[in-house]
Amino acid sequence: DVVKTGGVLAVKASPNPLNPETTIDFALSRPGSVKLEIFDVQGRLVKTLADETMTGGNHAVRWDGRTVSGLKAASGVYYYVLNTHEGRVVNTLVVLK
Repeated sequence: DVVKTGGVLAVKASPNPLNPETTIDFALSRPGSVKLEIFDVQGRLVKTLADETMTGGNHAVRWDGRTVSGLKAASGVYYYVLNTHEGRVVNTLVVLK
């Protein structure tokens, strides 16, 4: 699900499925605020990966497969949500053990 409010958002998580980690790549056409979060299928926040102002250009944010409490996330489906001044992206990640 990609919603654009300005420039083009291209977002990709690789590898997906992940074990034990993945990198989420995206590009910003100009500097702005970025919030990248991981949620479980019940909509509970698992981890905030970024909540900051970033420069324009390409970015890569790594998720080590751990929750906010430092525990390894269980196998299953998760969602990553990227909110920027350019739009919002919601996509799935699969954790395999």
